[in-house]
Amino acid sequence: MIGTVCYIDLLGFSFLTANPDKGKYQKIIYRYIKNLHKYISQAIEKTNIRYCILSDSVFLYVEKDVDILLYALTRIFRNCISSGVLLRAGLAYGEYNFIETKIDSNNIFGVAVTKAVSLEKKGKGCRIFIDADLPSKSALINLDPKIFIPYINHVDYSAIDIFEWPLFYKDYCFRSNDIVSKHNIRKEIRELLYNNSRIIACLKYSPLFDWNAKSTDGKVQLKATIEYITKITNDTIQKTNQFELLPTEYTFDIIRREATVKNLQGTYKGIYNIEETIV
Repeated sequence: MIGTVCYIDLLGFSFLTANPDKGKYQKIIYRYIKNLHKYISQAIEKTNIRYCILSDSVFLYVEKDVDILLYALTRIFRNCISSGVLLRAGLAYGEYNFIETKIDSNNIFGVAVTKAVSLEKKGKGCRIFIDADLPSKSALINLDPKIFIPYINHVDYSAIDIFEWPLFYKDYCFRSNDIVSKHNIRKEIRELLYNNSRIIACLKYSPLFDWNAKSTDGKVQLKATIEYITKITNDTIQKTNQFELLPTEYTFDIIRREATVKNLQGTYKGIYNIEETIV
């Protein structure tokens, strides 16, 4: 059959399970798995999205409506990150098959499955990488083309498309033409910006992410996620001139964090060598 397949992977899970002192990470491992399954279950409830679970990875797939899956992913990413779980996804459109089993989930395979797994590994941070065919299958591209944009991998400077999930909050999708006046901003835009700022603050200050600093790759994933959501949020704030609705700390910090974002957009080696705290 033809449809959309999404591969979701938990970031840092290998470090947690392979660490010699993994006993002290047992609670984190349980929280990771429990929250991922919880928020996926909530997001796909009462939809035709199906799933397949494999250790720390989950496949979601749908035959017809691509946008149902995209909206579900925006909820999964927001809820998981807010609860201290970092994840990344690859999304592909094409041929796939599944076998129904007597256990709770199915077995899935096919060209789109292989492509989705490959796409997930194309970059760092909590991003959703997509294949080139997917935007044309989605009605969302008619809302705003910037929902799907190229991402530059600073390891080899290759380009790949990504789905901009931070532009979505609940059932709302930010569109530039929603800004009729900077003095009369829609409630949904304010809610989106405020929720993004809360996620950024959570990533920066929550003790839920302290363990990520225990490994080099964990630091990279955390900083890449902060860079990604910060850039989108700052661009949207500047378009809407909504500095006053955000916490004071966030507003006064924008210039410094923009400088950090530029620094993070350096080479892969440069990202690894960044030691200062993102503030």
